[in-house]
Amino acid sequence: MVANYLLFILSVLTSFSIASETDPFAAKSFEWPLREVAVIASSEGFYPRTISAFKGEKIRFYLTNTSLEDRCFMINSKEVFLPVKRGELTVVEVEFSREERVEFHCPAGNLKGSVTVLEHPKERALRLQKREVAADSRERIWMPREE
Repeated sequence: MVANYLLFILSVLTSFSIASETDPFAAKSFEWPLREVAVIASSEGFYPRTISAFKGEKIRFYLTNTSLEDRCFMINSKEVFLPVKRGELTVVEVEFSREERVEFHCPAGNLKGSVTVLEHPKERALRLQKREVAADSRERIWMPREE
């Protein structure tokens, strides 16, 4: 009898501790957003050729090669140069701190691609909201119309 009672109390306590955990499906925000992108260098070019990111994001590139020749991955403006060998995985993180279009390429195979860095929609909305508030603060003066 006592064992059943203790088992019941233990099961009730564990159910309360499980229910008190935070919602696993709740939206999460990160101080430094990280986007992970796999890039394949082939004889036809880079896949994907265009990548989009938001200002302030870091991108972790996972690079691999499918062609018989060795390839490379270069971003001149970020001082990134990496060899990309067939069947091997190369990883690099690059931070994009301003709105721009950054080209990546491999001169050995004449491969080209780009990363387009955009302003985050929330930042844009705040910027436009501030602009509207400033526009509304102007004093309006009545002027007669000429007919």
